[in-house]
Amino acid sequence: MKIPQEKHIAFYEQQIKAQEDKWREYADCAMNILIQEKRLFIGRIWGVQESHGNVVLRFNEGEVPRMKQPYFLGLVGSEAPENPLTWKFSYKTFRESTQPRYYSGVKADIYTVTYWKTEGGKSYVLVSGFDLEVLSSIKEKYLDRKIHPLIVVAETDPPVEYLIRLKEFVSRNENDTILNLELNVSEENWKPINLNNEKM
Repeated sequence: MKIPQEKHIAFYEQQIKAQEDKWREYADCAMNILIQEKRLFIGRIWGVQESHGNVVLRFNEGEVPRMKQPYFLGLVGSEAPENPLTWKFSYKTFRESTQPRYYSGVKADIYTVTYWKTEGGKSYVLVSGFDLEVLSSIKEKYLDRKIHPLIVVAETDPPVEYLIRLKEFVSRNENDTILNLELNVSEENWKPINLNNEKM
């Protein structure tokens, strides 16, 4: 069975639309609502764990992102109101306000590694993924001066660029051998073997 090119393209278009719709709903939501719903987190960069190359983030206890997850981290700009619960502007407004209003423009794609500790009503989380140049700048500008910059930890941007490239590849390469594989898969010929978990 060969999947027609138009079905390939339609699949990617559907996936792109679904990602964009989901992202639009998130981006148009007010920051204080996302904070209350625990879909966006406010914390501070607290230090660097030199031995493992991780960065320590501090959050209020019970207001921490999930572990083993990718996130977008952005440093809060100088014009953001002091209390994040009053941030009625949307996440989209935050991300587009880099002069350096609400968002400073300094960012990192991070991955939450593990909880480090909780004390005094604060939780400390280890994250990885900081670009070395960004981290060096943060250390020099803030941490070396005992300043702990305020940060936003939010959902990652949707991977629409990847899907768009796949769609473009399918559109331009109708005769590509990989896209024209004949798949002969039928349920009658599929006989999976149950794994014995006791032997693992």
